[in-house]
Amino acid sequence: CLEDFNMGPVNGTWTLSVSDAEKFYEGKIESFCLLFCDQTGINCQDCSPNGGFFTETNKDFCLNDPALLLTDQLEFPTFTPDTSKYGYVYLITRNDTLLAYKSQLDLRSFPVGNYEICGLSFLRADSSLLPPPGYLLSELKRELITGNLVICGEFSKNCLSVNIHPVYSGLSQNVRLCKGDSLVIDGEVYNQIGIYVLNLKSVNQCDSIVS
Repeated sequence: CLEDFNMGPVNGTWTLSVSDAEKFYEGKIESFCLLFCDQTGINCQDCSPNGGFFTETNKDFCLNDPALLLTDQLEFPTFTPDTSKYGYVYLITRNDTLLAYKSQLDLRSFPVGNYEICGLSFLRADSSLLPPPGYLLSELKRELITGNLVICGEFSKNCLSVNIHPVYSGLSQNVRLCKGDSLVIDGEVYNQIGIYVLNLKSVNQCDSIVS
């Protein structure tokens, strides 16, 4: 139990050894860290970010949907880093290209397209070392893992795919029927004299109009 290590210096190489007595089960340790309540004597910069994970991994919206202001999408197991030392940003990417860093997950002004959003917890002192927009997300992840990008940071355990679909509010179709003809739309039969205006939803629940 780590609570038993209550004396002596904290400097040195700490090794985590795991013994798995189960033959038929597999698992994966995604990360681990040591947090010292008393950091006296530490001769290096503490690096304890937590990227968290997205509770959902795929969402669909219509263009300009107010719900594109996404909230409560992340959870942080184990611990939440000290916000005075650590920042958190969302990396908005499309086709693996970094478009923007966002402190708030707000895509209401974004055009139609498919976006991948990853979170990044980082040491505020390293904020100037973050690559600019235009960088490849895959390259950024690789460099952070290999240590080529010398910042204290951790990506979220997963990423969120957001698909923004077009709205057809300006698109309408007029259908004229002769007496005796009929038309079936969405299971409804239209064969009586009259004018019918139908507000239909696309496969992605975005509006179109048939009259």
